[in-house]
Amino acid sequence: MKKIAFLVFMATSVVLHAQDAETFKKNELKINALTTVTIGAEVSYERLLNASSAVGLSGFLQYDNGDFNINYSITPYYRIYFGKKPAAGFFAEGFASFNTVDNRVRAGGGFARRGEILDLALGFGLGVKLITTKNFLVEFNAGVGRNLFNSDNGGDKFVPRGGITTGFRF
Repeated sequence: MKKIAFLVFMATSVVLHAQDAETFKKNELKINALTTVTIGAEVSYERLLNASSAVGLSGFLQYDNGDFNINYSITPYYRIYFGKKPAAGFFAEGFASFNTVDNRVRAGGGFARRGEILDLALGFGLGVKLITTKNFLVEFNAGVGRNLFNSDNGGDKFVPRGGITTGFRF
């Protein structure tokens, strides 16, 4: 009888520990506050795979036709977290950015627009994510990617990625 009780105790403690390890919320919805007040809207969704890694998708749409050349982009990314809290603290990310830029050619004293150029950039970034006990978060990140195909045809060679992002984990 003691052996059976011991086995039941060990089995329930293992099951309870396994459930306790994955009790954090795994979805995040974020908006990049820095780009929103300057050049365009960027919204991101991130899915936590476990306590130290996540995948996400960001969408950017420019609403200011100033010096920033990217019109819109879709950016999937993968992150590895090094903090003590689940998916928080310092992180490194790899990303791919499907982006469009204006095809600008010199015309007179300025530039003339000749359509859009679609390109794919691969890049790397670093950042830090801070999260409260109420699941609100703030994220600071910066990175750069290199366009692979059309940088010689009027497109940009490098694609920046970064910002100050706020959001909620649910």
